Amino acid sequence: MARYWRAVAARDYSIANVTAGQAAGLVNAVLPAADVITGMAQQAARTLTAMRAV
Repeated sequence: MARYWRAVAARDYSIANVTAGQAAGLVNAVLPAADVITGMAQQAARTLTAMRAV
């Protein structure tokens, strides 16, 4: 692990390569943080309301 962090510090990306997983393909928008939080809060409220009805 130390070798990796030395490579990061030296910007040696042959050792400290940057990888992106399959989830990167799921990104379809870049939103402001406030919009993300608002959307999460709205979704949580809908979920809790639906659970209350069960």
